[in-house]
Amino acid sequence: MRRRFPALVGLLLLGSALENAAAQAPWESPQLLAPASPEGVGLYIVDWGLGPGDGVGLMLAWRGQPAPGGIGLRGGAARGFDDDIIVAGGVDLSLPVFNASAEFPLDVIWTSGVGAAYGDYLQIGVPVGFAAGRAMGSETIWFNPYLSTRAVFEGYFGDEKPPDDFGLSLAVDIGADVSFDRGRDFILRLAASLGDRHALIAGLHARL
Repeated sequence: MRRRFPALVGLLLLGSALENAAAQAPWESPQLLAPASPEGVGLYIVDWGLGPGDGVGLMLAWRGQPAPGGIGLRGGAARGFDDDIIVAGGVDLSLPVFNASAEFPLDVIWTSGVGAAYGDYLQIGVPVGFAAGRAMGSETIWFNPYLSTRAVFEGYFGDEKPPDDFGLSLAVDIGADVSFDRGRDFILRLAASLGDRHALIAGLHARL
C-alpha cells in the first residue's frame, strides 16, 4: 500500500493538471517555430485536444522572414466545451544559437514570445525554449524536420480560472515542413505537441 500511495497521488495530480490544461487552447501549441521556418502566411487546421469533438478550429499565421529572425504572428479560434468559442493568439520571436557543422549536424535556435487565450478564463503564456532541425532536399523536394522544447510560464485570470494564479507547463514539439516545388512557394507544415500540451496542426503555407 505504501508503494502504491505515491503513484496514486501522482495520478491525481496529473489528472488535475490535465483538467486545467484542457480548459483552454494554448496559443503557442504547436509552435511552428524552428530553424528555416519560412516567411509568408499559412492557414491551418488545429486540434488543441480539449476532448472528443472539442478544440478543433482554424489558425492563421504570418512570418516576416525565415526563422531565426523577425517575428511571427498568429491567431485562431476553436470550439470548446458546450460549444463555447475559444480564441487564442500571440507573437513569437527567435534568435540563432549555432549553425550546423561537422561536429554537430543540426541548426539550433532560441525561441520565445507572448500570447493569450480566452475561453472560460484568460490565460497568458510566455514560452521560452530551443528548437533544433536541419533543412535538406533536392531541386524539387525540400524537407525540414525539427524538434523543439519549451517551458511556458502562465498566468490565469477570471472567475473560472484554476485555483493557482500562475503555472508552468513543459512541452515538446515534433514537426516537419515539406515542399514539392522548386521555388518553395507552397509548403505543407505538420506538427504535434506532447508533454503538458496535446495538440496537432496541419496546413498550407505560402511564401510571400
